[in-house]
Amino acid sequence: MAASVENRQFSHLDLGLSGLGRSFKPRSDSPVRGCNFPPANHELPFQKKTNTPIYLDYSSSEDYDDDDEENEYLQMIKKGNSELEPSVHDTRDEGTADNWIERNFSLIRLTRKHPFNSEPPLPWFMHHSFITPAPLHYVRNHGPIPKASWGDWSVEVTGLVKRLMKFTMDQLVNEFPSRELPVTLVYAGNQRKEQNMVKQTIGFN
Repeated sequence: MAASVENRQFSHLDLGLSGLGRSFKPRSDSPVRGCNFPPANHELPFQKKTNTPIYLDYSSSEDYDDDDEENEYLQMIKKGNSELEPSVHDTRDEGTADNWIERNFSLIRLTRKHPFNSEPPLPWFMHHSFITPAPLHYVRNHGPIPKASWGDWSVEVTGLVKRLMKFTMDQLVNEFPSRELPVTLVYAGNQRKEQNMVKQTIGFN
């Protein structure tokens, strides 16, 4: 499966960060109720018996300001995107199935020419720190990127399901709840250089 990292279609989701970094107190309707977990006011075996009830404090010891945290996250994204040169069609992709994809010139191309594999230079990682701008995201493709338009692309849910479904891209974006969270992604082929120093095999050249 191949994919092109592009977020223009989801620009209206940039502010969907209401749940970022929040801490929650236990709810009475929590799904873990009845799973052998003691209630919050349960007396622990090492506690000295007293007439004063003891309650466990689940609140955070630090006072986080959710609004400040969210604003800081948004500022990091805006700063990273504003410091990048625009992605363009690369002449090195001419004559390939990916010649229609715009890429950032600073990406380091790995292995053979195509399928396309690349990563950003290490100084860019250090500069942008926690948030990697989408144009600099590493790419690991095993085939050409499907050339399709937003209007005619769809996703089918088939197999061992009660009801077969087919969704357009507009349905996926507009009719389902969305969440935007910072996550860490790592390609499993890291340290290719060190592997080649031991033995160079197919797929590591």
